[in-house]
Amino acid sequence: MKETESKWGESPPSLSLGDNEIDFGPDPGATPGQTQLAQARGARLRDLAAGIIGLIEQDLEQREIALRLWAEEAVIQAGLDGAAKAASRRLGMALACYGGIRDLWLIDADGQGVAWGRNQSAVQDDWATQPWFASALAGNGGLKVSGSEEVEAILAVPLRDPAGGPARGVLAARLDWPALAGRVVGRVRQRQDRRSSTRCLLINAEAGVLAASDGSTGESFPLRWGGSAGFYLERDGVMVGYARSPRGWCGVVAQRPRELASRAH
Repeated sequence: MKETESKWGESPPSLSLGDNEIDFGPDPGATPGQTQLAQARGARLRDLAAGIIGLIEQDLEQREIALRLWAEEAVIQAGLDGAAKAASRRLGMALACYGGIRDLWLIDADGQGVAWGRNQSAVQDDWATQPWFASALAGNGGLKVSGSEEVEAILAVPLRDPAGGPARGVLAARLDWPALAGRVVGRVRQRQDRRSSTRCLLINAEAGVLAASDGSTGESFPLRWGGSAGFYLERDGVMVGYARSPRGWCGVVAQRPRELASRAH
Protein backbone atom coordinates (compact mmCIF):
# COMPACT_ATOMS: atom_id res chain seq x y z
CA MET A 1 0.00 0.00 0.00
CA LYS A 2 1.03 3.59 -0.62
CA GLU A 3 1.51 5.66 2.48
CA THR A 4 -0.30 8.84 3.37
CA GLU A 5 2.79 10.83 2.43
CA SER A 6 2.09 10.12 -1.25
CA LYS A 7 -0.86 12.52 -1.01
CA TRP A 8 0.29 15.03 1.55
CA GLY A 9 4.03 15.17 1.13
CA GLU A 10 6.42 14.38 3.94
CA SER A 11 4.51 13.88 7.16
CA PRO A 12 6.49 15.13 10.20
CA PRO A 13 5.74 14.12 13.77
CA SER A 14 2.51 15.48 15.15
CA LEU A 15 2.18 17.66 18.18
CA SER A 16 0.42 16.38 21.27
CA LEU A 17 -3.22 15.49 20.73
CA GLY A 18 -6.32 15.13 22.78
CA ASP A 19 -10.02 14.59 22.28
CA ASN A 20 -10.96 18.24 22.64
CA GLU A 21 -7.75 20.21 22.76
CA ILE A 22 -4.52 20.88 20.91
CA ASP A 23 -1.18 21.27 22.60
CA PHE A 24 0.87 23.66 20.45
CA GLY A 25 4.02 22.60 22.20
CA PRO A 26 6.87 25.04 22.65
CA ASP A 27 5.73 27.53 19.98
CA PRO A 28 5.98 30.89 21.79
CA GLY A 29 4.49 32.72 18.80
CA ALA A 30 1.01 31.23 19.14
CA THR A 31 -1.34 33.83 20.59
CA PRO A 32 -4.41 32.85 22.61
CA GLY A 33 -6.54 33.97 19.69
CA GLN A 34 -4.64 31.77 17.25
CA THR A 35 -4.95 28.85 19.61
CA GLN A 36 -8.70 29.35 19.93
CA LEU A 37 -9.13 29.59 16.16
CA ALA A 38 -7.15 26.40 15.62
CA GLN A 39 -9.17 24.58 18.27
CA ALA A 40 -12.40 25.72 16.64
CA ARG A 41 -11.19 24.50 13.25
CA GLY A 42 -10.13 21.16 14.72
CA ALA A 43 -13.49 20.72 16.45
CA ARG A 44 -15.29 21.37 13.16
CA LEU A 45 -13.15 18.79 11.34
CA ARG A 46 -13.84 16.30 14.14
CA ASP A 47 -17.58 16.90 13.78
CA LEU A 48 -17.39 16.50 10.00
CA ALA A 49 -15.52 13.21 10.50
CA ALA A 50 -18.30 12.04 12.84
CA GLY A 51 -20.77 12.90 10.09
CA ILE A 52 -18.93 10.57 7.69
CA ILE A 53 -19.33 7.70 10.15
CA GLY A 54 -22.99 8.52 10.75
CA LEU A 55 -23.84 8.59 7.05
CA ILE A 56 -22.06 5.37 6.08
CA GLU A 57 -23.61 3.53 9.02
CA GLN A 58 -27.02 4.85 8.00
CA ASP A 59 -26.53 3.68 4.41
CA LEU A 60 -25.50 0.21 5.55
CA GLU A 61 -28.43 0.01 7.98
CA GLN A 62 -30.90 0.93 5.24
CA ARG A 63 -29.60 -1.79 2.95
CA GLU A 64 -29.58 -4.34 5.74
CA ILE A 65 -33.24 -3.55 6.43
CA ALA A 66 -34.04 -4.03 2.73
CA LEU A 67 -32.19 -7.35 2.71
CA ARG A 68 -34.10 -8.59 5.76
CA LEU A 69 -37.42 -7.66 4.16
CA TRP A 70 -36.53 -9.47 0.91
CA ALA A 71 -35.33 -12.50 2.89
CA GLU A 72 -38.80 -12.83 4.41
CA GLU A 73 -40.58 -12.99 1.04
CA ALA A 74 -42.12 -16.34 0.16
CA VAL A 75 -40.57 -16.37 -3.33
CA ILE A 76 -37.08 -15.95 -1.86
CA GLN A 77 -37.70 -18.62 0.77
CA ALA A 78 -38.96 -20.94 -1.96
CA GLY A 79 -35.66 -20.47 -3.79
CA LEU A 80 -34.12 -22.79 -1.21
CA ASP A 81 -36.78 -25.40 -1.98
CA GLY A 82 -36.09 -25.72 -5.69
CA ALA A 83 -37.71 -22.56 -7.11
CA ALA A 84 -34.36 -20.93 -7.87
CA LYS A 85 -35.41 -19.34 -11.19
CA ALA A 86 -38.31 -17.49 -9.61
CA ALA A 87 -36.06 -16.35 -6.77
CA SER A 88 -33.49 -15.08 -9.28
CA ARG A 89 -36.16 -13.11 -11.13
CA ARG A 90 -37.28 -11.51 -7.87
CA LEU A 91 -33.70 -10.62 -6.93
CA GLY A 92 -33.23 -9.06 -10.36
CA MET A 93 -36.34 -6.95 -9.83
CA ALA A 94 -35.03 -5.83 -6.43
CA LEU A 95 -31.75 -4.74 -8.00
CA ALA A 96 -33.56 -2.75 -10.65
CA CYS A 97 -35.38 -0.60 -8.10
CA TYR A 98 -32.82 -0.25 -5.31
CA GLY A 99 -29.53 1.63 -5.59
CA GLY A 100 -26.16 0.95 -4.06
CA ILE A 101 -26.21 -2.82 -4.68
CA ARG A 102 -24.39 -4.51 -7.55
CA ASP A 103 -25.71 -8.04 -7.07
CA LEU A 104 -27.78 -10.23 -4.76
CA TRP A 105 -27.05 -13.87 -3.93
CA LEU A 106 -29.26 -16.47 -2.31
CA ILE A 107 -27.10 -19.05 -0.51
CA ASP A 108 -28.24 -22.22 1.21
CA ALA A 109 -27.17 -23.35 4.68
CA ASP A 110 -24.27 -25.36 3.22
CA GLY A 111 -22.80 -22.29 1.56
CA GLN A 112 -23.93 -23.13 -1.98
CA GLY A 113 -25.19 -20.29 -4.18
CA VAL A 114 -28.62 -21.16 -5.59
CA ALA A 115 -29.99 -17.89 -7.01
CA TRP A 116 -28.66 -14.51 -8.05
CA GLY A 117 -29.91 -11.14 -9.19
CA ARG A 118 -27.50 -10.25 -11.96
CA ASN A 119 -24.35 -12.31 -12.45
CA GLN A 120 -24.43 -16.08 -12.14
CA SER A 121 -20.65 -16.33 -12.61
CA ALA A 122 -20.13 -14.28 -9.44
CA VAL A 123 -21.79 -16.98 -7.31
CA GLN A 124 -19.06 -19.20 -5.91
CA ASP A 125 -19.52 -22.93 -5.50
CA ASP A 126 -18.95 -22.70 -1.75
CA TRP A 127 -19.32 -19.68 0.54
CA ALA A 128 -19.20 -21.74 3.73
CA THR A 129 -15.66 -20.67 4.67
CA GLN A 130 -16.43 -16.95 4.50
CA PRO A 131 -16.68 -15.29 7.94
CA TRP A 132 -19.52 -13.00 6.81
CA PHE A 133 -21.52 -16.07 5.71
CA ALA A 134 -20.98 -17.85 9.02
CA SER A 135 -21.97 -14.72 10.95
CA ALA A 136 -25.17 -14.25 8.94
CA LEU A 137 -26.12 -17.93 9.18
CA ALA A 138 -25.68 -17.74 12.96
CA GLY A 139 -28.42 -15.12 13.01
CA ASN A 140 -26.30 -11.98 12.97
CA GLY A 141 -25.65 -9.57 10.16
CA GLY A 142 -22.53 -10.34 8.16
CA LEU A 143 -20.34 -7.64 6.64
CA LYS A 144 -17.10 -7.78 4.71
CA VAL A 145 -15.32 -4.69 3.44
CA SER A 146 -11.83 -5.38 2.17
CA GLY A 147 -9.41 -4.66 -0.63
CA SER A 148 -6.84 -2.08 -1.56
CA GLU A 149 -6.99 -0.68 -5.08
CA GLU A 150 -10.60 -1.91 -5.45
CA VAL A 151 -12.65 -2.30 -2.29
CA GLU A 152 -15.16 -5.17 -2.14
CA ALA A 153 -18.11 -4.91 0.22
CA ILE A 154 -20.58 -7.71 1.01
CA LEU A 155 -23.54 -7.41 3.39
CA ALA A 156 -25.49 -10.52 4.41
CA VAL A 157 -28.52 -11.48 6.51
CA PRO A 158 -30.02 -14.85 7.52
CA LEU A 159 -33.07 -16.45 5.91
CA ARG A 160 -34.96 -17.37 9.03
CA ASP A 161 -37.08 -20.49 9.26
CA PRO A 162 -40.76 -19.40 9.47
CA ALA A 163 -41.27 -22.29 11.91
CA GLY A 164 -38.66 -20.88 14.25
CA GLY A 165 -35.81 -23.29 13.52
CA PRO A 166 -32.21 -22.45 12.57
CA ALA A 167 -31.53 -20.13 9.65
CA ARG A 168 -32.21 -21.85 6.33
CA GLY A 169 -29.66 -19.86 4.37
CA VAL A 170 -28.28 -16.41 3.70
CA LEU A 171 -29.20 -13.53 1.44
CA ALA A 172 -26.10 -11.52 0.52
CA ALA A 173 -25.62 -8.24 -1.31
CA ARG A 174 -22.51 -7.19 -3.13
CA LEU A 175 -22.58 -3.46 -2.46
CA ASP A 176 -21.66 -0.77 -4.94
CA TRP A 177 -19.04 0.50 -2.55
CA PRO A 178 -17.62 3.34 -4.70
CA ALA A 179 -21.14 4.74 -5.08
CA LEU A 180 -22.05 4.36 -1.41
CA ALA A 181 -18.87 5.38 0.36
CA GLY A 182 -17.71 7.73 -2.38
CA ARG A 183 -20.95 9.68 -2.11
CA VAL A 184 -20.54 9.98 1.65
CA VAL A 185 -16.95 11.32 1.64
CA GLY A 186 -17.63 13.41 -1.45
CA ARG A 187 -20.57 15.27 0.07
CA VAL A 188 -19.01 16.45 3.30
CA ARG A 189 -20.13 20.03 3.75
CA GLN A 190 -17.26 22.49 3.47
CA ARG A 191 -16.55 25.87 2.00
CA GLN A 192 -15.78 25.95 -1.71
CA ASP A 193 -12.42 27.62 -1.15
CA ARG A 194 -11.43 24.77 1.19
CA ARG A 195 -12.21 21.82 -1.06
CA SER A 196 -8.80 21.69 -2.75
CA SER A 197 -7.02 21.73 0.61
CA THR A 198 -9.22 19.14 2.35
CA ARG A 199 -9.33 15.34 2.17
CA CYS A 200 -12.27 13.39 3.59
CA LEU A 201 -11.68 9.69 4.19
CA LEU A 202 -13.12 6.51 5.61
CA ILE A 203 -10.45 4.17 6.94
CA ASN A 204 -10.60 0.73 8.52
CA ALA A 205 -9.13 -0.50 11.79
CA GLU A 206 -5.84 -1.28 10.03
CA ALA A 207 -5.56 2.31 8.69
CA GLY A 208 -6.40 1.22 5.15
CA VAL A 209 -8.32 3.82 3.13
CA LEU A 210 -11.76 2.47 2.18
CA ALA A 211 -12.96 5.67 0.51
CA ALA A 212 -11.56 9.15 -0.12
CA SER A 213 -13.00 12.37 -1.47
CA ASP A 214 -10.32 12.46 -4.17
CA GLY A 215 -11.27 8.94 -5.29
CA SER A 216 -8.04 7.27 -4.18
CA THR A 217 -7.84 4.00 -2.26
CA GLY A 218 -5.09 1.44 -1.87
CA GLU A 219 -3.11 3.53 0.60
CA SER A 220 -2.83 3.74 4.36
CA PHE A 221 -3.54 6.70 6.61
CA PRO A 222 -2.05 6.02 10.06
CA LEU A 223 -3.81 8.14 12.65
CA ARG A 224 -2.32 9.57 15.81
CA TRP A 225 -5.43 9.33 17.90
CA GLY A 226 -6.67 9.06 21.42
CA GLY A 227 -10.26 8.32 22.37
CA SER A 228 -13.22 7.81 20.09
CA ALA A 229 -13.08 11.25 18.49
CA GLY A 230 -10.70 14.18 18.42
CA PHE A 231 -8.34 16.30 16.38
CA TYR A 232 -4.67 17.14 16.22
CA LEU A 233 -2.29 19.44 14.41
CA GLU A 234 0.70 18.21 12.45
CA ARG A 235 3.91 20.23 12.58
CA ASP A 236 3.46 21.19 8.94
CA GLY A 237 0.11 22.77 9.77
CA VAL A 238 -2.21 20.01 8.55
CA MET A 239 -5.18 19.68 10.89
CA VAL A 240 -6.70 16.20 11.25
CA GLY A 241 -10.13 15.53 12.73
CA TYR A 242 -11.34 11.97 13.28
CA ALA A 243 -14.20 9.93 14.72
CA ARG A 244 -14.35 6.17 15.21
CA SER A 245 -17.32 3.84 14.81
CA PRO A 246 -18.12 0.68 16.80
CA ARG A 247 -16.94 -1.31 13.77
CA GLY A 248 -13.47 0.12 14.23
CA TRP A 249 -13.75 2.27 11.13
CA CYS A 250 -12.83 5.91 11.31
CA GLY A 251 -14.02 9.01 9.51
CA VAL A 252 -11.17 11.42 8.86
CA VAL A 253 -11.03 15.00 7.60
CA ALA A 254 -7.51 16.35 6.98
CA GLN A 255 -7.06 19.98 5.98
CA ARG A 256 -4.01 21.92 4.89
CA PRO A 257 -3.57 25.56 5.79
CA ARG A 258 -4.34 27.86 2.88
CA GLU A 259 -0.71 28.82 2.28
CA LEU A 260 0.36 25.16 2.00
CA ALA A 261 -2.53 24.39 -0.34
CA SER A 262 -1.58 27.26 -2.66
CA ARG A 263 2.05 26.10 -2.80
CA ALA A 264 0.91 22.54 -3.61
CA HIS A 265 -0.75 23.87 -6.78
